[in-house]
Amino acid sequence: MHSTKQLTKAVAERQADPHLVEIQRRFRCHVCGQPGSGPTVEVVVAGFQGVGWLDWTTPADLRRCEACGRWACAGHLIGQQCQDCTSRPIDGGGGAS
Repeated sequence: MHSTKQLTKAVAERQADPHLVEIQRRFRCHVCGQPGSGPTVEVVVAGFQGVGWLDWTTPADLRRCEACGRWACAGHLIGQQCQDCTSRPIDGGGGAS
């Protein structure tokens, strides 16, 4: 179990990371405003060795809506579309005759 002092230090270090601050500023759920929690971790495995790196251009916990392209958190995605896009009526393009 971690002490309060250790947890406070860990939080302070994360908040001081300029990359983390930038990803939280740039990437937010467009429905609720939740910021991205960090970068996506990319891992490539070849043989017995794996190489991993952090992708600071993509948030780990937000996904793009396939309909509108905006970022949304898991709580506001239904399948691959955000809550806003799934609640819009489908326009058949025909209009009234």
